[in-house]
Amino acid sequence: MKPTLIFCRICVALVTCLYPVLAARQVTKPEPPQTQKTFRLGADSVLLDIVIRDKKGKPLEDLSQNEIEVYEDSVKQTVTFFRKVGPDLTPPTSAVAREPQPAAQAPGIDPQRQINLVTLIFDQLGVDGRNLSRQAAMDFLSAPLPPNLFAAVFKIDRRVYALQQFTNDRKLLQGAVDKATKGTFTQFATQSEAIKQESEKAISSQETLNSAAASITAGTAPPSATGATIGAAAASAKMAQLMLNMLRVTEALQREQQGQSSLYGLLGLIREQRELTGRKTVIYFSEGLQVPPSLVEVLRTSISEANRANVSVYAVDARGLITSRLGQSGNELLTQTSQTSQRQTRSSHPVTREEVMISEHAEESIRMNTQEALADLAQSTGGLLIANTNDLRSGMHKVGEDIQSHYEVAYVPENRDYNGKFRSVSVKILRPGVSIQTRSGYFALPASLGPGVMAYEMPMLAALSASAPQRDFEYRGITFHFRPGANGVQYSLVIEVPISTFQLTPQPDGKTYRARIALLALIKDSDGKVIEKFTQESPLQGPLEQMETLKQRNFILMRHFRVPSGRYTVEMAAMDRESGKISVRRSMLIVPPSRQQLALSSLAVVKRIDPLPPNAAETEDPFKFGTAKVVPNIGGNLRAEPGRNLSLYFVVYVPAGSPRPELAMEVAQDGQVVARGTPELPAPNAQGEIPYVATLPIDSLRAGRYEIQVTVRQNGATATERTLVNLEK
Repeated sequence: MKPTLIFCRICVALVTCLYPVLAARQVTKPEPPQTQKTFRLGADSVLLDIVIRDKKGKPLEDLSQNEIEVYEDSVKQTVTFFRKVGPDLTPPTSAVAREPQPAAQAPGIDPQRQINLVTLIFDQLGVDGRNLSRQAAMDFLSAPLPPNLFAAVFKIDRRVYALQQFTNDRKLLQGAVDKATKGTFTQFATQSEAIKQESEKAISSQETLNSAAASITAGTAPPSATGATIGAAAASAKMAQLMLNMLRVTEALQREQQGQSSLYGLLGLIREQRELTGRKTVIYFSEGLQVPPSLVEVLRTSISEANRANVSVYAVDARGLITSRLGQSGNELLTQTSQTSQRQTRSSHPVTREEVMISEHAEESIRMNTQEALADLAQSTGGLLIANTNDLRSGMHKVGEDIQSHYEVAYVPENRDYNGKFRSVSVKILRPGVSIQTRSGYFALPASLGPGVMAYEMPMLAALSASAPQRDFEYRGITFHFRPGANGVQYSLVIEVPISTFQLTPQPDGKTYRARIALLALIKDSDGKVIEKFTQESPLQGPLEQMETLKQRNFILMRHFRVPSGRYTVEMAAMDRESGKISVRRSMLIVPPSRQQLALSSLAVVKRIDPLPPNAAETEDPFKFGTAKVVPNIGGNLRAEPGRNLSLYFVVYVPAGSPRPELAMEVAQDGQVVARGTPELPAPNAQGEIPYVATLPIDSLRAGRYEIQVTVRQNGATATERTLVNLEK
């Protein structure tokens, strides 16, 4: 297994909470809770979990510290801590002082490190995949669970649902597995919301627990308030907090990236586990993991976060025996790419997105063997891929063995420059005939940045923190307001960067180019706290002959968020990852108290309207217009050519069940109205929304700056919005 990497912030408080749960002997009279001391690894230390097997595939039980060597970026590291974790624990050999364990500790269980969390995750599966996954999970849960193992069950179906919080109760876990493989979307949503509420209740009782613990210390607690009962309740609160954090982070990632890939759900579930000590295992039931070039960074970040959080991923390919079909989808995509390339050579039509991305599709076709992506995720995090078989029992048995028997090794990296670059980690065992499960490495990110940072974001975060704003190139960013409500106002942030500002690099093959674009946006409240973060890294590739055409286009990032009334700062950074150039922009956002009656969104000049694919996921995108999506023009001039029209998009909001309001529009230049009209609005939908596109002829207007005003009226209420447009001949 690849050494489990965790930048050790060992939580003494958590250890204190969990100790009474795991100890075999219960405290029989009130007594002050004992303070547990853990081996103290510095914040820069790296902790590795390593699984080693002998020639027969059995866990190796007698390895000594002088038989192990650890390398980071091929540089040998000094091991500062070593021990075997399993039924027969050996004393640690460490250069770091460690205090003796208290006498109340149960034999064979170390509450400071031997806490095992198992997260069962079921992705979107077909009928056969659900049946095979259910059987595998039930096999894993068939044996009695060790007292120090807590498991939870999640379902990924475009978003993440919690079906069972962390528990040692095997029957509860089996019931959740049954629901994950037989249930419906409605059941997933209902159960997940119930778990959220239960977790919040458990957390809200923390003050009571702290008071009880203090009374034990002071000797004033009632006889029922034992260290064991306090510890058990505190442990439950910690698990509840972990569950809430995991769900909140996955939801935030979906908002940040607006990605439907299961990788975002996995990344969120992995990240939050780093706050708890001990070995953590994810068992991921999937029918393959698609990783196109746009998601390669997300996969690498998921692996790095797992390695830093001490999480090993065991991927179970629920398709069973499929070796003859593994490359089929990749071959199909490669054939389509070839056909697109042939069309390029015999046609002079404008370049389509498919043609611009032809090289990306060629690379994607190589990655379309989705089992390889599963193997990469599992093996790089120190786990295993269980695949190509309809009998998963032996693989699940290995998962159980790895959880219960492994080695722990710690070191302080020789390289103290935390520059965001990936560091490879390897382990050598100075004994012949053994196999190692070891992690591939991690991104060297400063601990101060926290766990929610992608490696490519670091230069942009530094630029946003600089006293002098960096402006290497120009781009535009604007916010549009939409539906008001009791919980705030919905906004859309649109960033548009001319591709000509980026470095398009010809590749060594002499036929293609490459560009890499990264964008970051932070929404901060009046106290400077980040309340929303949006980020995207996009590789662009294509045939060299189309490079000049691509330079005439813009790269657009669009994200949606909701904030209550108040004053906010919008910070944006764009980076050319090929040249390293960065530009920063800032703007103020003042959100007035929302009105629950007649309201009007911002006015958006339409750049184009793109059809949505038939299977597009349902989202709260306010730019969705029927079966299409409006792409706004956020600052480019319009040409008033013969036959040219200007289209304006906006949304009218009325109380549900209200009749359609009256609409009036005016176009003015230099304070003089040059055109006006009163088009009829369509009827509101069931939510009281009227999305509308108004078309204005502009070929008769002279060049200059115009103000467009839209007003809606209903039952004496009025709402008005304005926007400016520049016309050129």
